[in-house]
Amino acid sequence: MIGEEKAGTIVRAIEDIDDLATKQDILVLRNDMLKLKVELIKWNVGTMVAMTGIFGLLLKLFG
Repeated sequence: MIGEEKAGTIVRAIEDIDDLATKQDILVLRNDMLKLKVELIKWNVGTMVAMTGIFGLLLKLFG
């Protein structure tokens, strides 16, 4: 037999079922995360190139 507390929990879970993500929501989120990953990689590569250039310049000036 299900107790009153468990039954209330089940009812609340069923009422809140509209808040669940659909497959479409998950695909959109995944796509956004992939775009963010690409942007982060581009920024990291750009930063590494800039730092290499600065390091080379410093070596040339003080080396």
